Amino acid sequence: MTTEYRNALSSRQSLTQSAKALSLVCEFPFRTATELARKVNSEIISHEALHKRLPELRKQGVIRNSDSRTCTVTGKLAVTWYPAAEEVKASWQR
Repeated sequence: MTTEYRNALSSRQSLTQSAKALSLVCEFPFRTATELARKVNSEIISHEALHKRLPELRKQGVIRNSDSRTCTVTGKLAVTWYPAAEEVKASWQR
């Protein structure tokens, strides 16, 4: 397998993981990464991949962090994630 082929596969996998992570944030806004990971089977997206892709999506401007709060899974203080569209944020915080 050539390096170019491996890079192409890796890029495709990253895009697929990013799409799954974004879908989770849209479906379950204002959840921590660990809470989001608990919503899906690890075969869909691994906990590690989710933790990697969320900051990438934030950097792209499609999701944002909300206030930190205690995670319902770990009991630790953690940031929550929501889609970048302000109207989505406003509707969920009512």
